[in-house]
Amino acid sequence: MRCPLTRRISLTHKIPCATRYLVPEKPAARKLTGACAAALSVEVDKADRLRRELARGTLELAMLAVLASRRRYAYELLTLLNELTGGAPEIKEGTLYPLLHRLEDAGYISSNWEARDRNRPRKYYALTKSGGAQLERLRDEWNRVVDGMAHLLGSMKGEGR
Repeated sequence: MRCPLTRRISLTHKIPCATRYLVPEKPAARKLTGACAAALSVEVDKADRLRRELARGTLELAMLAVLASRRRYAYELLTLLNELTGGAPEIKEGTLYPLLHRLEDAGYISSNWEARDRNRPRKYYALTKSGGAQLERLRDEWNRVVDGMAHLLGSMKGEGR
C-alpha cells in the first residue's frame, strides 16, 4: 500500500505509514487522516517518550552537578541548566520543582529561605553529603553508559548501518 503523504511504499499492509522513512511530499498542503495519521502519531509518541525517559535519567545528575559548585535558587538553577545543556533536555518549571522536591525528600539536597538585600525571600538549594555521594554514583554510571554507547556506535561504522 502507498500512503498519499509519502513517496515510499510502506513496510506493512496493516498500517500504511508504518515506515522509518516517512517523508511527506508537501506537509503543509495535505492533512493527515486515518491510519496514516495514527502511524505518524505513534512514531512521534515514541520519540517523545524516549526524549522524556532520557531527560528523566539525566536531570537528577545535571541538578546535583550544578549544585555541587554552590547553593542556588530555583530560577537560577532553571536558567543555568538550560544554558549549560543547550536546552537538551529542555527543562521547564513544571519539571524543575518536582525534581527539587524529589531530591530533597531523598536527602540529596537541602533548602532554606533567605532574603538578600531587601528582596523578597528566595528558597536556596544546596547539595548534602549524601547528595555528593549520589552525584558520584550517577556520574560513574553516566560515564559507563556513554563509553559503552561510544564503543557500540564506533564498532558499527563499518557495517553499513
